[in-house]
Amino acid sequence: MKRIVVWSPNYAPDLTGIPPLVTDAAEWLLRRGHSVRVVTTVPHYPERRIDRAYRGRLWWRETRNGVDVARSWLYIRPGESFRDKALYEATVAGLALPRVLTWIRDAELLVCVVPTLGAAAAAAAVR
Repeated sequence: MKRIVVWSPNYAPDLTGIPPLVTDAAEWLLRRGHSVRVVTTVPHYPERRIDRAYRGRLWWRETRNGVDVARSWLYIRPGESFRDKALYEATVAGLALPRVLTWIRDAELLVCVVPTLGAAAAAAAVR
């Protein structure tokens, strides 16, 4: 059994793109006996709006189908200027990093899925 942390900008309940793949992989690993924790953002994809249920806080923690999920707020806007994208990248990496640093201490594997530039740099530094 491995202790695995998955860091992804998207996870269920987001329904399209990468989130279903990341969710299925995390749940598959869990069913095979691994300990799986996911660090992600609040649901926002593909609408590019934070889901109403996740508004008003910086961090959330929940269990979805047995997977321990830590979520963080992110800067997201329906349009995407250079400034908006830079703030998105900064919040995806910066607000998730404290949880990643905490959980990686006990983990044997960090999986960084479709990382933003900031998250990729932070994951490399954590490694």
